[in-house]
Amino acid sequence: MSGLDLLARYLRDGLFDDADFANSFVQDQESDSNWALRRSYSAQGHTIREHFNIQLFDQDDIPLVKCSLKLFIQSPDAPQDDTREKIFKPRSWFGPDLYVLPQ
Repeated sequence: MSGLDLLARYLRDGLFDDADFANSFVQDQESDSNWALRRSYSAQGHTIREHFNIQLFDQDDIPLVKCSLKLFIQSPDAPQDDTREKIFKPRSWFGPDLYVLPQ
């Protein structure tokens, strides 16, 4: 099973059925339970880059994802959405607040 296949257990169903969405990710697997995912896309005329640092673990036999997200934007007018809620299954992840970095 590839790293992204393992991670897919924690992602919303059908997320990667959208080819444009699936192709917007680049994956770096650091270990069996640690990933760095990068995503780049355009929204409302702005280029947005996301860097996800992901750690998978079980706590009391409940699978969880710890995920931090850095958002790189070119303008303060760019959307600053926390996409973790859209990507991960409900109540399957936790992490620090969104970190926004202007470029």
